Amino acid sequence: MLAGRTAQDVAASIVEACGTAVTRRGHPLERLYRDARCGSLHPATTDVCADWLGLAALGADPEADADVARW
Repeated sequence: MLAGRTAQDVAASIVEACGTAVTRRGHPLERLYRDARCGSLHPATTDVCADWLGLAALGADPEADADVARW
């Protein structure tokens, strides 16, 4: 719960620092902002987290297949 609240605080700080441009698709901070704001409404499932962490641990880029719907 604390991590989720901290993420929301960071997302709010991002908007204060960068403006609403961070919500624009393709902005480097857009995913962070979106996940922090919406993560509490629709959190990732355990298997999605395990998949993402497993790819990252193996040195693969979990974001590499962005056009493939993983979740």
